[in-house]
Amino acid sequence: MEIKIYGNRGSIPVPGELSVKYGGNTPCVRVCNDNGKNYLILDAGSGIRELGNEIVRQNRIKNIDIIITHSHWDHIQGLPFFKPLYTEGFLVNVYAPGDTMKIVEDIINIQMLPKYFPVGPEVFKSKIKYFNLEEGKPFEIKSFKLNSIQNHHSPGTFSYKVSSKDKSFVFMTDNEIYFEAEKNKTPDLETVARLNKDLIDFCKGTDLLIHDMMYTPEDYRERIGWGHSCTKSAAYFASLVNPGKLIYFHYDPDYTDEQIDEIVDEAQSLLSELNDKIESFPSKQNLTITLK
Repeated sequence: MEIKIYGNRGSIPVPGELSVKYGGNTPCVRVCNDNGKNYLILDAGSGIRELGNEIVRQNRIKNIDIIITHSHWDHIQGLPFFKPLYTEGFLVNVYAPGDTMKIVEDIINIQMLPKYFPVGPEVFKSKIKYFNLEEGKPFEIKSFKLNSIQNHHSPGTFSYKVSSKDKSFVFMTDNEIYFEAEKNKTPDLETVARLNKDLIDFCKGTDLLIHDMMYTPEDYRERIGWGHSCTKSAAYFASLVNPGKLIYFHYDPDYTDEQIDEIVDEAQSLLSELNDKIESFPSKQNLTITLK
């Protein structure tokens, strides 16, 4: 499998000179296998605009599958700008957590109401199909096998494990690793293992873990319960999961490239003390990872 990152920032896009190194687009990840013949798109933040332009320009893939982790604005805001929706000959399948199909359809339709957008979905020229997903119910798309779990985030936020042949990875953006921080504690292995057992078990055995690392420990203190993790908790969680590779994801929009350098160094230093077998590195726009 090949995984490419088109957006990795949390909350809101932040283009500009302070985000050149790591990128400023909100979440979007493309997953390919079979030499690019089949692929999935995970989340539809602002990064999906560039990916959509690429898809139309190459004109190779006509059947597109988009899997949404949850419908917070930063994870869906790119859909009205996804060029295949406006292009004849494409089929776009949208999968998302939801009790009814209408909830999944609303991910696009509500964004394009007249008060928010100049035109509605009636201008689309592609075919669109919607699928609602149930937590823990495995499903298959093309040659991919997927499963889901509810994150420590707002209700209806899923992480996905994507498998193909003998390789797998977990996309766990927007997840708060619990460690009793409200009691002024710092993470420790026992507490993280006890309070996050379901998520750890879900991730174990994966070749790659892409995980939320939105805050420094200091900033996290002011945002406990917001559904995101800090450098220290991410390192402890990863040491227990023991993936082949770890990628840090979903950076705070206020952090500059220089600040991200610092928090990544801190996380990597701690992780090497906890489990030096894990290769970890920061996400960047256009970063490509191949699992062989």
